[in-house]
Amino acid sequence: ALTSERTLQRMHVARRGAISGMVLAEQPAFDEPLASYEVEVQVQAVGLNFRDVLLVLGEYPGPPEPTGSDCAGLVTATGDLASRHERGDELFGIASGCLEYFVRARTHAKVMVQRPPSISAAEACTLPTTWNTVHEVLRRSVMRSHQSYLLHAAAGGVGLVCIEYLSWLGSAGIATVGQVGKHLRVHSLGFTARCSSRDAATLSIGLSRQLAARRVYGACNSLIDDFIPVTVAALHEDGSLQEIGKRAAWSAARMVSSSVATLSTVDLAGDCAADLVWFGGLLRQCSVRLSSAAATGLLLTSYDLQKVHDAFNFLKSGRSIGKVVV
Repeated sequence: ALTSERTLQRMHVARRGAISGMVLAEQPAFDEPLASYEVEVQVQAVGLNFRDVLLVLGEYPGPPEPTGSDCAGLVTATGDLASRHERGDELFGIASGCLEYFVRARTHAKVMVQRPPSISAAEACTLPTTWNTVHEVLRRSVMRSHQSYLLHAAAGGVGLVCIEYLSWLGSAGIATVGQVGKHLRVHSLGFTARCSSRDAATLSIGLSRQLAARRVYGACNSLIDDFIPVTVAALHEDGSLQEIGKRAAWSAARMVSSSVATLSTVDLAGDCAADLVWFGGLLRQCSVRLSSAAATGLLLTSYDLQKVHDAFNFLKSGRSIGKVVV
C-alpha cells in the first residue's frame, strides 16, 4: 500500500571497511522539495551488486557513493515535468542509495521505467545493471550467430543474463564456474562446455581441451590475476575482451602490448552518470523485452532489510547464484 509515512528505516553505512558497520537508522524527511523532473518511489526490492559490497568495505576504486542502485517500487509523488509517471505506477531501474524506504529518481532520461505486470518487483530489480551490462558487452563484442564466446563467472547475475542473451543470438559459449552446484545450474541452461573459475592453470588446460586448437571470438571477464592472460590467449586474433571487473583489471596499454585482441572496459555506473539518456534507452529496451517474454528475471535469493548483513555476507562469499535481493 502507498504511504506518506517518513519515520521509516533506511540502511546507513556508519563505518566503512566492514559489513557490520551497516546499521538501520530512521529515514529523515527530504530536505528539499521534489524537483520537477523527479519521482519519489516507495522501494519494494533492491538488487545488490558486488559493487555495493566494495562500497561498504571501502574497496571500490572510485569516490564513495550511497549503497544500492538497482531497485523496483511504487511511485508516491511526481514532479511537475515527470508527467509520464503517475502515483501508483510500478517502476524499476536505477536510484542511487536505494536501501531506503523512499528514494527520489531522475526521470527526464527515464532511468526508472515501467515494470511489466508479468514480472515481480523482486525479479525486476535483478536486471537494470545486469541486463544493461550484457547488452553493452555483446554489442561491443559484435557477436554473430554461431561464434564462440568465453563467459567467466557464468552463475552470477551478468553470467545468467549473458547465457540467455547468447542463446537468443544463437551463439555458442564456454562458461567458467566455481562450485559444483553452479556447474549444475549452468549445465541445465544449455552450457555444456564449462571450465573452472577457481584455478587459472586448470582453466588453461580445460580451455585447451574445449577449444581443440580453435579460439573464441569474444570474452566477458570479471576475474583477476592469471585468469586474464589465460583469457587473452584463448581469444581469436581479431577478438575482443570486455572487462567488467572493478579491481586488478588490465589497462588498454598492457592489452595492446600483450595481444592483438581489443579491450573495452564496461563500467555501467560511470557510463550511466555520463549519459543518462543512453542508459535510459537500454532500460526501455529491457522493459520491452520483458513485456514480450524475450527476457526474464534472474534466479534470486532474497533477504529482509533487517537481515541485510546476511545478504551482503552471502554475496561476498561467492556462493550466490544469480542475484541477491533485499
